[in-house]
Amino acid sequence: MEPRYKAVGYFTPREGGQYGSASSAAAGGVPSMKSLTLDLSVATTDKEYPISGNVLWYLDSTAAGDRLQVRFDDFGSDPLPWRPGISIVGRTYGRVYLSWAAQPGSIAVLAYTNDPAATELQVV
Repeated sequence: MEPRYKAVGYFTPREGGQYGSASSAAAGGVPSMKSLTLDLSVATTDKEYPISGNVLWYLDSTAAGDRLQVRFDDFGSDPLPWRPGISIVGRTYGRVYLSWAAQPGSIAVLAYTNDPAATELQVV
């Protein structure tokens, strides 16, 4: 599935479900992005995904109206509503919990990374 949103900078897809340049952030390049594809056909509540970083982007979805809810690390935290095209930057996490209502036929693609330059919390 090709994203409907224009890829910018290190959000350009590469082979193997990764985004970004081949160089690492430690070597002065941009951080490598990884992707997570979700089947939204069946309702899911607080499913844990052991991914880590400080950038999480709802890159694309089959339908613009698809929605997720996300919690970071602390299972007791309030879920944040999330839609395609929105990224959460500067919030360090070691795992995420995702929930969604059944959205038959829908697929969502998330991208995540650890970017040392992302130190200020932003939702964009």
